Amino acid sequence: MMGMMGGMSTNWPLVAGGMLVMGGVMVAARSDVVSPRDELRRVVTVRATWLTLSQNLRWSLFAFYSPTDRDSYVRPKVSYRIDDHWTAELGGNFFHGEEPHTFFGQLEDNANAYAALRYGF
Repeated sequence: MMGMMGGMSTNWPLVAGGMLVMGGVMVAARSDVVSPRDELRRVVTVRATWLTLSQNLRWSLFAFYSPTDRDSYVRPKVSYRIDDHWTAELGGNFFHGEEPHTFFGQLEDNANAYAALRYGF
């Protein structure tokens, strides 16, 4: 697989974000192995982070979207720093795809949500 990447990012006070656009081309030895539609896959990724409550509460969103396959993966997360050692976190992993054979579409049934309590030292 060969590909290209390009992107941009920003970092304002208490807000951080970025975007990356990727594309890849599959190279096959035989033309009957890869269909023309599957040869080129484009993916756009976006990350946004917002810090509130004296930077103790962090809102985060990370997302992939493929306009060629019309599928996506979204990962929202919110974490709260209770003190210098303890952090509580809620988040999820959500997949969507119009076709069951696409990269994220095949994972659509694997969506989940989670909660975590972490101690750091």
